[in-house]
Amino acid sequence: GGPCITTPLVVGCDGSNSFVAKEAGIRASSRNYGQRAVTCTVSTKGGHSTAFQRFLPTGPIALLPVRDGFSNIVWSTTVAEAEYLEGLGPKEFAREVNEAFHSRPEEEDGGGGFGSLGSALRSLTGKLIPSETTGKDEFVAPPEVVEVVGMAQRSFPLRRKHVLTYCQRGVVLAGDAAHSIHPLAGQGVNIGFGDVDALVATIQEALWSGQNYSDLLTLEKYSSKRKVANAALISALDAVKVIYQSQATPLALARNWGMGILNSSDLLKNLIVGYASSNADASKIIVGHSRKMT
Repeated sequence: GGPCITTPLVVGCDGSNSFVAKEAGIRASSRNYGQRAVTCTVSTKGGHSTAFQRFLPTGPIALLPVRDGFSNIVWSTTVAEAEYLEGLGPKEFAREVNEAFHSRPEEEDGGGGFGSLGSALRSLTGKLIPSETTGKDEFVAPPEVVEVVGMAQRSFPLRRKHVLTYCQRGVVLAGDAAHSIHPLAGQGVNIGFGDVDALVATIQEALWSGQNYSDLLTLEKYSSKRKVANAALISALDAVKVIYQSQATPLALARNWGMGILNSSDLLKNLIVGYASSNADASKIIVGHSRKMT
């Protein structure tokens, strides 16, 4: 009953349950991770500009700065623990978050520490959160969480999804409408940034060359490029998720060694950056073993 708008191209960026994708008949392959992500906004003692992430046996928990002493929590965990966390009061939930961040890991270099994964993944996609730096190997503890503010904590199911094609004639998908991944260090939004960069470049090229930018042949250039790149990165992140959930000391030492090699090679970092975002300056990326996620 509303107004009818006619356009040569519809860009669907409407989330993982995309209406645009459904109406265009674009199918996707998907599978559940068997986890839920608990999210909310919390207040902290003192402001901070650093994003922290810790890997627990049940999944990662992240504290992401917003402004003025407020931060967002994204806690990926089992279905049972998510239900328990949702039932807690504002201060009770804060106590659980503080315990998750500040309790001593079972093994010094095992899966429970802050490690280098958050720094590596966020750096490799070239979308860094501005943060203070106090030294390459200096540990900086997360701030104490006071309580949940605003809406109470809620959870949503985690699943991997990737569409079989990013486009049909006159329709193209980007961001979560095209793919959903496990929220490791906020990589979903970074892959989405890469989609937008590639789509804008494709449309500009078509306009400059006098081609129809909504034509299927034009949109397929974007689709094929991003589908291959994102499929590789999504699979890699799935593998990293499995590796970083392991509590075995030999595997922990091996992954830290691998991150050290990655940090020393600008060539490797440039190759990986190319899969996620075209705006990164990989020569300035520091992966390392810093205890602080930057």
